[in-house]
Amino acid sequence: MFDLKIDLFDRRVQFDPSVASNANESGIRDIINKIVRDIIALATKMQRLDSQGQVQTSGDYLVEIRDQFELFFSIQRISSSLDDMETVCAKFLNQYDNFSFLWEKELETAFKEFLETGKDIQETFEEDLQKMIEQNGWEKEDPQIE
Repeated sequence: MFDLKIDLFDRRVQFDPSVASNANESGIRDIINKIVRDIIALATKMQRLDSQGQVQTSGDYLVEIRDQFELFFSIQRISSSLDDMETVCAKFLNQYDNFSFLWEKELETAFKEFLETGKDIQETFEEDLQKMIEQNGWEKEDPQIE
């Protein structure tokens, strides 16, 4: 099992570690592929035994590993599962796109822009209240203090 965290890096929301392969080979796909390669590499570390049970001085089991279709089917299933995981994770990250303005702009610039173009909250409230009154057919009455 892997633990992933979502982090803001270089003004982008991304997983840490990354789900896909990356240049540093530290992504989840890289780690799993390395594990598979290391397991297959074990076949080259074991010396062959001949049919009489004597240890040969050279040779390994790599040929037999390459002939195992179940192994390649399993590797393909792992790769397909990783593809599915990358798709699901990308969709998950897309939910933050609506809020990207919060980290894509410089804070000071965005605040100055807001001060120059932003609406007064009281005006916005009064406009929304007036729309609600008109939509519901209510009559506008002045509140009375008793």
